Amino acid sequence: MITELLNILSWKSKSPTVVFLVDDFGAVKANKEIVENNYFGHARIDLKNRFNIFDTLSSVKDFTKLFEVLEKNTSKLGSTPVFTLVTSMANPDFERIIQSGEYQFLEFWDSIKNYGGENLVKCWKEGIEKGYISPELHGREHLNFKRFMKIINESPDLKEIFFQHNCLPELSFTNPSHDYLSAFDFDEPSDIEEQKKVVKSSIEIFEKSFHRKPELFVAPALKYNKALNKTLVENEVRAVDKARKSIEPLGNGKYGKSFNYTGKKIYKNQLSVLSRNVMFEPSMTTKSNWVNFAYFKIEECFRSNVPAIISSHRVNYVGGVSEVNRENGLWALDELLTKINETYSEVSYLSASELIQKMHAK
Repeated sequence: MITELLNILSWKSKSPTVVFLVDDFGAVKANKEIVENNYFGHARIDLKNRFNIFDTLSSVKDFTKLFEVLEKNTSKLGSTPVFTLVTSMANPDFERIIQSGEYQFLEFWDSIKNYGGENLVKCWKEGIEKGYISPELHGREHLNFKRFMKIINESPDLKEIFFQHNCLPELSFTNPSHDYLSAFDFDEPSDIEEQKKVVKSSIEIFEKSFHRKPELFVAPALKYNKALNKTLVENEVRAVDKARKSIEPLGNGKYGKSFNYTGKKIYKNQLSVLSRNVMFEPSMTTKSNWVNFAYFKIEECFRSNVPAIISSHRVNYVGGVSEVNRENGLWALDELLTKINETYSEVSYLSASELIQKMHAK
């Protein structure tokens, strides 16, 4: 019933439209060494979490194979699927943090070069130029640096793992204030002013890196306080990604809730909402057939004349830890796109930026 109501309220598209929002690009998380060194015996490193088991920064090979699948599935009308890469614009500078004892970060292209060299930088730029990928803003780091610094100061064993392997694994926690990867969650209301500076910094790095302003802001874990909306609007961001049932941090362990839909206007009608309505996560084992599950939801969107905004994550398409993981993810993606194209020859694949521009067209 809620889904039907939100579809009625959502912005309508004149033809079947598909947008992929794929989170976590650019962000350091776990890596192969976490698995090889069997750190899953550590009490706080979540051994069941797929991000710890499979996730890494994308390599040239990962991108090349992804681009092949996208190109292969160009529709009959010539529309090629595009991945909107929800991208973090910095990572902790582990070396400088150790040297200074204070939080320091490494900007986007420097992080990419450190991981994959100039060839990986070239791969990113070619993918953007050819229209296979389109970056949008995931904030600066995919971590709450205040909580991160607290963890490394209070937990020498975790600090050793983080800094020895330059990684940020998912941790098990019962207290939300221990969630150090939700960048815009917070504990004290006074943290909001620092977060405004982080948002502004992330937009500046995005513009320097990609030579344009971001159209869309996607908070890690889709959690942020509405006080940041003013900063987003002042820096020309036109839309935010919000869960259909979203959680807003209020500080002191409290959270507000709201329902959202694509096309909803917030902050004095100056920001539009994008709200994902299809889930596609083939590296998760909770569904036996992600292709059929996602396709059913896509058909539901098309029947209501709303864009299918597909939620996915980098972890589904990378093979740095397990090539089988990447091949499974790309196989499922290929199957899903083939199924869409066979049934909906008039389908349009849009980046988030293109969808936002359509939504704002007079």
